[in-house]
Amino acid sequence: MPFFALEFKMTMSGLKTLKLEDPSNIQWELKLKCSSCGDVPDRWRYVVANESEPIPGSRGEANYIEKCKGCGHLNTLSILEDCFKPYVEDKNESWQPVMIMDSRGFEPVGFGQASNWIADTNDSSSTFNEISFSSSEDWADYDSQTNEPVSIENFESRFQVVKNPHKK
Repeated sequence: MPFFALEFKMTMSGLKTLKLEDPSNIQWELKLKCSSCGDVPDRWRYVVANESEPIPGSRGEANYIEKCKGCGHLNTLSILEDCFKPYVEDKNESWQPVMIMDSRGFEPVGFGQASNWIADTNDSSSTFNEISFSSSEDWADYDSQTNEPVSIENFESRFQVVKNPHKK
């Protein structure tokens, strides 16, 4: 049961943090590969942390459950609600984990987007709400308190295998 971290790398200018407004209700757009047969359907899967369903033949629950059309294996994915982290300026232009998921039978291979990000500025009390971006878009605005532009550029995402964050 590997755990995967979704990591972001970007260039933030004039911003201190980028975080989710309400992480539990965000719809994550993911491409998932079956670990059993390697099948990668061409469609996106949508996963929400606060929506779960019972796993057939188990006492557990998961945020996303799918039987692979290629091999018939039952795969599950759960987003760990206590493992959301902001992207911070101190580590700007470095890979930083923003979310961790428990994946059984799936390997995440693509991140489409998640909306409703909030960015706080460096030099003022300005906050920018409802930021949406994907791997192909940059974001820019203007901080009217400091009369300076703010931006997010060169956005990249990847998934990394991580240790279970609940075991010390």
